[in-house]
Amino acid sequence: TDWGAELEPIILELAQWVHKSPLMRYDLPLGPDSLMLSLKTRFHPPADGESATLGLYFGDVHFRVRIEDGRLDISRGDAENSDLILATDQTTLLSLLNPDGSVDDALSSGQLRLTGDKALADWFRGLFPIPG
Repeated sequence: TDWGAELEPIILELAQWVHKSPLMRYDLPLGPDSLMLSLKTRFHPPADGESATLGLYFGDVHFRVRIEDGRLDISRGDAENSDLILATDQTTLLSLLNPDGSVDDALSSGQLRLTGDKALADWFRGLFPIPG
């Protein structure tokens, strides 16, 4: 709801604070909405100014991700005319975003289905570093 969306800036600030904890675990499962909030807290705008539209599909839960002008916009729904679609589960996406995550490994294991340019998937991974 619009009323609930008003809490987003507060939740994002709190999440950024939590990410600084030395006890923060990045290997625990997250629901799809929590994972999208996590992406917002970890987002580091691309230095090259590149933009893209992606679909993140977790079973029947779909998100449209737009990166443009150094901003990240995430909304529920199919990503029409997207540059890339990643169909996976939340745990696999989190593992892909870890420094040792591998798109190739996730594809070969069948945990990830990719439609589009694999290089764009690797670029996307680099936009969400683990806070130090």
